[in-house]
Amino acid sequence: MHLKDFKITKKAEYQKLFSEANKVISKYFIVLYQPPEPSELRKFRYGITASKKVGNAVERNRCKRIVRVLMKDICARAIDENINININVIARKFVTGKSFSSIKSDFMFCLNKIFSNERRSIKDN
Repeated sequence: MHLKDFKITKKAEYQKLFSEANKVISKYFIVLYQPPEPSELRKFRYGITASKKVGNAVERNRCKRIVRVLMKDICARAIDENINININVIARKFVTGKSFSSIKSDFMFCLNKIFSNERRSIKDN
């Protein structure tokens, strides 16, 4: 399983998520989510967005790397549990300079809030 197989890659897909998706807002992230179209073959897909408001290129890339590490575990669990959802994680400017553990706890809060509608939870290992 490669993480690249689960990425949202097309601009139109991001725009559709921005316009039609539900959102969860936390201290460090805004997470947009929506069920995939019935015609889509992939069941779980994700995207990561970090605008220039987050910081310079080094800070944005660090943030995206951290989210990618967290997503690797989530992708494996989503496949095992047959979770069908498209997610776009948008980093907020408050994420810069924070520790991995605080970012992880905030991210898990967002995911548990999303999956609480389906009566599922992503447990922190």
